Amino acid sequence: MEKSEIIRRLNGNLVREHGAIIQYLQHSFILGEGMLRNQIEEIAREEMYHFQWLSEAVAGLKAEPTSERSPVFLEAPTPAELMGLNVRIEEEAIAFYLEDIKSIDRPEIVALLERIVRDEEEHKDVFLGLQSSLTGVLAKGGNGNVEVVALNEAFKQEYAALLQTLRQSFLAPGCGMQRRMGDISIENMKHMGWLGEEIVEKGGTPSPDLPGISPALDREGILSANQRQLSDRMEAFRKARSSTSDPDTLHLLGRIEGNERYQEYAFEHGPEVPEISDQKSPLSWTVGSLKE
Repeated sequence: MEKSEIIRRLNGNLVREHGAIIQYLQHSFILGEGMLRNQIEEIAREEMYHFQWLSEAVAGLKAEPTSERSPVFLEAPTPAELMGLNVRIEEEAIAFYLEDIKSIDRPEIVALLERIVRDEEEHKDVFLGLQSSLTGVLAKGGNGNVEVVALNEAFKQEYAALLQTLRQSFLAPGCGMQRRMGDISIENMKHMGWLGEEIVEKGGTPSPDLPGISPALDREGILSANQRQLSDRMEAFRKARSSTSDPDTLHLLGRIEGNERYQEYAFEHGPEVPEISDQKSPLSWTVGSLKE
């Protein structure tokens, strides 16, 4: 198989993994605390590893991992039907991976896909079990609430920052910034999780909109793009603060803003600033890191 076709197929899998991550995270937010949420978060965590591994495989072929995403489905009349949406995602992913395993003639890529498909088969079984055990009607979100609108804008800005810095960590190693961008993407993932939980507590649903990101990969372009994106985030936090008098929400926003201001310093002063994460891998962005 031509290298270009392998890249196309791997990027197609990335599109689906990206969509699965966002859909499962949103479902975990919607369904609340407890074992159910933990099970769905664990699956989302494994999909994040798949996303990382596939991105590394594409970059290893001297190509750019895509940041596109498949459609996500966040609402259904009952929790059981919500889990049914996830069963279908897993079934589709398994079918694509099995076809790629038969068609791709690079042993290292086939081995990776075989590893991933074992996870997907397990995920399908978990969602089938949840589908059979869940009953009840999902409460509708209140996304028209002024606090929720403002928090959702901050959530979307964190999502954009996550995608932008994650892409930079894969594709800009020559800039001396790969570890830095990987660390920052982990922090943005935490912020997304915190904001998503806050939105759900206020009766809303975190926005699934796919944001645009900068294509820049040279050092100056990265710094400029990240400064602009950070400015947009800070403006979103300012509006979120002005929309609420809830002390817990204000405390959360203050904590995130403090982290973001260190990012601003890091962008301005370059690689001599210490890394902000104690993760061994710059690409270990997982749901588990949200709870640190």
